[in-house]
Amino acid sequence: MRHLTFALAIAALVPAVAGAQRVPGRDLLQFPLAALDRPAALGTDLADGLGNPATLVVVAGARLRLGAAALQTPEAQAVSAQLLTASHSLSERIVVGLSAARWAVDDIGMTTTSPDVSEGDVSYGTAMVSVSAARRNTRNVSVGLSLRTRTGSAAGARRTAVAVDGGVLLDSLWRDARVGVASFLWRPAQTEDERTTIHVAGDLRLWGASAIREARAGLSVDFTEPDERLEFLFASGRSGPFALRLGLARTVRWEDGPWRPRLGVGFHYDKYVVGVAREEGVDGIGPVYQFTINATYP
Repeated sequence: MRHLTFALAIAALVPAVAGAQRVPGRDLLQFPLAALDRPAALGTDLADGLGNPATLVVVAGARLRLGAAALQTPEAQAVSAQLLTASHSLSERIVVGLSAARWAVDDIGMTTTSPDVSEGDVSYGTAMVSVSAARRNTRNVSVGLSLRTRTGSAAGARRTAVAVDGGVLLDSLWRDARVGVASFLWRPAQTEDERTTIHVAGDLRLWGASAIREARAGLSVDFTEPDERLEFLFASGRSGPFALRLGLARTVRWEDGPWRPRLGVGFHYDKYVVGVAREEGVDGIGPVYQFTINATYP
């Protein structure tokens, strides 16, 4: 199926991209790859550092962690995304990581002077490579830094930009509370090339005494300049190998959007963690699904 609605949108987008000199595909990053059912600022099982490079410290003490994620939207949107990530401990305090991610819209029909779809497809997507490092400064404070390069393409227009992001993670606070703050796609010298996001999140333990038997709840907000934010209320629980995550998310862009339920389940076995997550679609478009898997080698 060719997506005529997307084709018309891309036709209008390409001149705007050229005029504003922005890297195409930034809007595809609204689909939170690897972080659909959890706040990006507090990290994921993959230890990918996309949301907050400081969260790589969860790998500290382990020799290596490898992970992969895939996300798929309904056919009406036809967005797919994939992520590969690897993290390695250099010491008990310092961790380095490498990740490669890709978002793309499939099967966009090309239009010319009329809404009728002509032969050929319009390319629209973006890819990003990140090199990250994190250090635990004290018992409760970790910091991280990421160097990212993102390339986007839209109907033949192709641009690349480099960004530098930093993050801080406070953990092991009262009731094992955690607070994370990080930038995403910050370009201090050429802010017109990217839209920077600031990730902020915090949660605490409501029940339990360890990470393998607990219940938690928290709140996160992602601020994207100049007038957009994503609000996410979430709760999670784990008992032994099983984990469950629930949440409500909404996008605020000039006005409040509808709340979208999010659900995630995970299974821990030996050195492996497998997770599946689902976000309810808006306006009847259909649900978004995500799959993750990672392995930790001590």
